Amino acid sequence: MKLKLDENLSMQAAGLLRDAAHDVSTVCEQHLEGQPDQTIYDVCAHEGRALVTLDRGIGQLQRFSEGSGPGVAVLDLGDRPTHQAMLERVQQLAGLMEEHSLEGALWIVEPHRVRIHRKT
Repeated sequence: MKLKLDENLSMQAAGLLRDAAHDVSTVCEQHLEGQPDQTIYDVCAHEGRALVTLDRGIGQLQRFSEGSGPGVAVLDLGDRPTHQAMLERVQQLAGLMEEHSLEGALWIVEPHRVRIHRKT
């Protein structure tokens, strides 16, 4: 799957997803750090990439945009927002993408469950 990692995710997270055979680009690699959420979302739509982020606000852009838009996966680190917790959510996401498509959906990936929202 084609993914873009937001600036709040590490290069180690990008490596995990690349190791799982995903085509990964990052906000940092494209020098988009500090750009408004809408700009990042629009770049993802233009590139046909789902966005992976820790920012719940970006998920609202996907929910209320016209058309299907790119998928968005929001990683919820729970009550222990550590780098290790982030890597665990990334691994959880990689496993989920083996069986389900993120395309056009909003996923909230929590420590013990995932909530999937699709436009109707």
